[in-house]
Amino acid sequence: VWMRNAIVWDTFDLDMNGSSLNIEKLQKFHDEESLRCQDLLQETEREHGIKLAGKGSDKPLRRFFLECIVEADLLSDSRVIYTEKTKNISIGVENANLLKKHLPRGIHLDIVSKFQEYKERSKIVNTYTRPLLEKPRRGIVIRKKSVGMVFPSWYPIPSYFERGGSSDEKVGGQTQGRFSCKKPARQTEPYSIRDCSTSRWDGGSLTEYDYNQDHLRMAALLSGDPALMEVYQKEGESIHLKTAAAIFPDIFCPDFKKKYPKEYTATKSLNFLVIFKGGPVALQSLVLRDTGVELKLPFCERAIKIWYDGHLVYKEWQDSIIDLAAKQGYLVLPTGWSRTFGLGPSGIANYISEICNFMHQTPCAQLTQSAHYEIIQEFRDLHLRTVICLQIYDALFADIYPGEEEVVDEIIIRNMENTHVHRIFCDWVGRYVPWVVEKKEYKI
Repeated sequence: VWMRNAIVWDTFDLDMNGSSLNIEKLQKFHDEESLRCQDLLQETEREHGIKLAGKGSDKPLRRFFLECIVEADLLSDSRVIYTEKTKNISIGVENANLLKKHLPRGIHLDIVSKFQEYKERSKIVNTYTRPLLEKPRRGIVIRKKSVGMVFPSWYPIPSYFERGGSSDEKVGGQTQGRFSCKKPARQTEPYSIRDCSTSRWDGGSLTEYDYNQDHLRMAALLSGDPALMEVYQKEGESIHLKTAAAIFPDIFCPDFKKKYPKEYTATKSLNFLVIFKGGPVALQSLVLRDTGVELKLPFCERAIKIWYDGHLVYKEWQDSIIDLAAKQGYLVLPTGWSRTFGLGPSGIANYISEICNFMHQTPCAQLTQSAHYEIIQEFRDLHLRTVICLQIYDALFADIYPGEEEVVDEIIIRNMENTHVHRIFCDWVGRYVPWVVEKKEYKI
């Protein structure tokens, strides 16, 4: 009952508070992105005779992508993505990323690079900047000088309610316990949009409070794996560097993170992927997307095996959770939240990653939600004007009224690092792992 009450008040708080954007900064960014999109369209059509978008572009682009896939010898590669209905070669950014890695230098590579850049920039314009600036139902509702207020619809659970719009838009929420929001979708916006955020208060500030590696901390807490517990119970330990030393022994060094940033990113990807039971193909794709480095599948297989060999207690716990879900068809957390799955090994075969995800993502989401509720109660009791304007998965954003910075800092960090739900999970397993908050102040 307490958790449900907290969730209701959190979403009400977020709905009422809204969040703020710097209109001048957002407009400038929109104009720059729109201009670059036009330049890419005109350059590619003028120099190569190919339209990247618009009427008559689809079939020629598909033929071009097929030519590129043949040239790159990827026709039988399982990583090539096809459209779901017609099974044609997809002209999405995933295939563009793959082609950029395998095409030789030349005209085809130049066109693919421009196509990928156009797709990424046009998505920012069409999905984010234009609706925010031009469509009040999906963007800025109130304008006061250079500050624009947006009021997303917030969803605590999968639900079918939303202001306005067509019937197919009236759905939101996530099954794994996280809040979601739409119109505008501020949780999924790129960092370039988020950097246009500002404070509604004259002289105010905007600060993000984010949990450090909370999913891996939850993995340590629930499993009791000694190697994970040691990392999070000792100061100065780094799970990413420990993993890097295990999978990159030939190049590991004290300044590994600085000297080998792409390999370090690959190590981070591995650490988070295994707790969701990801496989070697997923690891290869993730690293390629994030770093441009294509790891060989045998290396990915070996890296995952090395990780599990170093965390045998975690592997045993993870397997036991999957077995329990198969046996009873559902899982229940001590907060009362549950997910249902199929019965037996065949019934859960398509839900393995969701089962593992549920045991990490949902508790972490509830820690954030619990902290949010406790924070706004203290804000109210002290008659503070500061508001929580965004909850982006495992982070809270505070729009801080001038003069309240010190007291707000103390309230938020104390509550996020010592939540009611954190105590529930520690009592449930009979162990303790500290939660740590990292703070980022936005330039306004």
